[in-house]
Amino acid sequence: MSEMKFRRLGLSDLNVSILGLGCLHFGVYLTEIESINMVHHAFQNGINLIDTGPLYGNGLSEDIVGKAIRGRRDKVILTTKMGLARRKLADGSFGVEVVPLSAERIRDSLEKSLKEIGTDYIDVFQFHAYDNYTPLEESLGEMDRLVAEGKIRSIAVSNYDPNELEAVLTIIRKNSWQPLVAIETHYNVIERMVEKELLPICEKNQVSVIPYRALARGILTGKYGSEGTIPSNSRAEDSWRVRQWLSPETLAVVSSLEAFAIQNGRTVSELALAWLFAKPNIGSVLIGARDIGQLQTCLDSCSWTLDREHLMEIDRLIDLHGQTDHVVTHPNVYFEK
Repeated sequence: MSEMKFRRLGLSDLNVSILGLGCLHFGVYLTEIESINMVHHAFQNGINLIDTGPLYGNGLSEDIVGKAIRGRRDKVILTTKMGLARRKLADGSFGVEVVPLSAERIRDSLEKSLKEIGTDYIDVFQFHAYDNYTPLEESLGEMDRLVAEGKIRSIAVSNYDPNELEAVLTIIRKNSWQPLVAIETHYNVIERMVEKELLPICEKNQVSVIPYRALARGILTGKYGSEGTIPSNSRAEDSWRVRQWLSPETLAVVSSLEAFAIQNGRTVSELALAWLFAKPNIGSVLIGARDIGQLQTCLDSCSWTLDREHLMEIDRLIDLHGQTDHVVTHPNVYFEK
């Protein structure tokens, strides 16, 4: 079994594994059986945080997660979300739009998730995106009531920018409501925009950070090579968002990071995850593996602790390629629709 560490989530009593399993692809890139086997392998190796949502897996993920955790519910820290709906874009592809975070919608969404998963409580219930129209007092007041009723244990947010996060924290303090325990945000070794403003707010207010896109949608696995060749069945094959990242500059950085990882007897994926583990205030790092082999590579990273010299060398390699300014200013949005 891989060596798994645990950290407390914010001001809650929830202890979460430093690796969390993201279930975005359950029912899409993985069949139901493959997804359930993935969850069971994660359990066997110490992962206890399972992250799902009503939109994940084209609506199938919550149901699959429910089947996977049946009989093990008390061993799982389960997080799900509300606040986004699917919408068709002009080019025929699909994006998302924000759903109003009214008290009625919050309660209705939670009840649907509870039924879909087959549980009577959610450990961490999240607002998936910021709603500019519903008063925060209404949204957060309903979340506080749901905690009091025992339907959720704690609250979190996802994709919020620094101003939005500050607004939430201010309302919670003003009303002495349940503390915000975490924020999910994209964060990795080549995308660090959150370090400038968002992470300091989190640290000051004891809000844990749950990074997603930890491997930069697969770019930090080294699968694309320095030539930018797109392997079959990779995310770049069907995602323009990934393809636009495959610049010579980015690939050169990944190649250097991979060489450094190999010098240490590791993979670049392990380096990317270990880099996040070394950052302050990280709760759990979400991974979205497509097979057991990918999951095991991520699990192997848990036994690697990067020291100050490792971190300095990573930054030196990025600077050597002239990419420091790019890395610390990307991604250029907190919420990618």
